[in-house]
Amino acid sequence: MGDPFALGVISGLTLDSDFDSLCRLYWRSCVAIALGVRHILETLNTRGYAIDTLHITGGHTKNPLLMELYADATGCTVVQSSAQDATLLGMAMVAATAAGLYPGLDAACVAMHQPGSARAPDPAARIQFDKDYRIFLEMLRQRQLIDAMG
Repeated sequence: MGDPFALGVISGLTLDSDFDSLCRLYWRSCVAIALGVRHILETLNTRGYAIDTLHITGGHTKNPLLMELYADATGCTVVQSSAQDATLLGMAMVAATAAGLYPGLDAACVAMHQPGSARAPDPAARIQFDKDYRIFLEMLRQRQLIDAMG
């Protein structure tokens, strides 16, 4: 079960302070976030959902490496809208539904959808991300045991 009060943990942090160390720390933080998304998706999928596609908006969509990471770490196809501001488009869909212009949000989304690009996960990357995910789950389990010692 998810814990909204959980704290992050960094394992393997060195005393290096050069630029390359900062880049490694940043990259591993990005991997941890992507694996956290995978954990949420897998939890939802064990409860009857079948999520295999992520529609991503925001500034990080401008970084092709992060989009590749999200696809590979989660195993989902990642879709980026062609809309100049996809977040604003989503709010417009909600507003159009609230204004009664569409019978439901699903109809508004279909009518106002702006197709974009999709990135499928790379099967060759799966082995490393599966290993990272097993470590992620074990660290989560250990963090929960420590918290229970309270």
